[in-house]
Amino acid sequence: MSATWPHFPIHRLRLKWLRLSSTLRQSIDTMPSRSSLASASCDSVTPSPLAIDELEGPARRLLKARHHDMDKMQIETDTLTAMLHSEAIKFTVYKLQIRSTARFVDAGERMLIKRYSEFFYFRQTLLKFLQKWDLQFRDDAKRVQCKEFTLATALLLPALEIPTFPRKHMRCDTAAIVSERRTKLQSFVRTMLDVYTDISVFLHDTQSRSTRAFTNLSEILQGLEEFLDIPQQQKEINRRQTAAVLALEDVEVDSTSTSGCKDRSCCICLNDYDSEDEESEVIDNRMVKLPCSHQFHEDCVIDWFNTSTTCPLCRKPAYTDEQWSFDVSIH
Repeated sequence: MSATWPHFPIHRLRLKWLRLSSTLRQSIDTMPSRSSLASASCDSVTPSPLAIDELEGPARRLLKARHHDMDKMQIETDTLTAMLHSEAIKFTVYKLQIRSTARFVDAGERMLIKRYSEFFYFRQTLLKFLQKWDLQFRDDAKRVQCKEFTLATALLLPALEIPTFPRKHMRCDTAAIVSERRTKLQSFVRTMLDVYTDISVFLHDTQSRSTRAFTNLSEILQGLEEFLDIPQQQKEINRRQTAAVLALEDVEVDSTSTSGCKDRSCCICLNDYDSEDEESEVIDNRMVKLPCSHQFHEDCVIDWFNTSTTCPLCRKPAYTDEQWSFDVSIH
């Protein structure tokens, strides 16, 4: 994804996506429960992220953890005008401050600094790559059956369209142009962070790692990682969090509690394990067990892992040496 391309007609992929959307909804029903996709709306063509409720155990918890983290991500954008050699050559630089209100103190904030031309080039790169991938399919049936291509197009295409993505102008930046780009580029970065999250979980969960589709999706993930300038420190935090989430085990509600908490209450939220609320609430309050055998609500401990990957009670690591040594990163 490093070459330069001329303007790419996104409407071709969009029209093809519209024609296939109804078929996609039918094909999704026949996919395995692991790494299932939520069906896309034919009318709105909105992104189709991985559906948490359709994933099983470890993958479901991992996606939930990533979404918990993203929900607490804040982005603020400032602009500055730079000059080259003389005042006749000016351009605008966009400084995006990305901050997590739930992250470790030493890795909760970073800065992404780019010109509009860099955003535009990255957009063209993604579109060209999707076009190249699209041409690899012999027919629509093969295209529909490819879960990786379905995920990539559903997540990326809506964000790459004009005017969702700010258009390119052949004149100097005006206040109106800068204002529009400031808002839309900030939204674009947040969307790309969401896409990075969903694709990384999908690749971790998939069992077919030697296919061309897996390689293509991995290349998109690598491109996102480079463009978003994901720091190594955050990758290590993600690795620890992933190991902790994958170490969780389901616990039956009526099992004997070994958590050390009185009255069978979750020691994070202090609510009872046994719930008499509606079924949806029971699902949210499902119990999980750490390697140290302490038990907590799944959502509570996943939220806890955003700040610490130790047990809230005994402070032992929330993962075993075997789980930590397992490379959960995506190459």
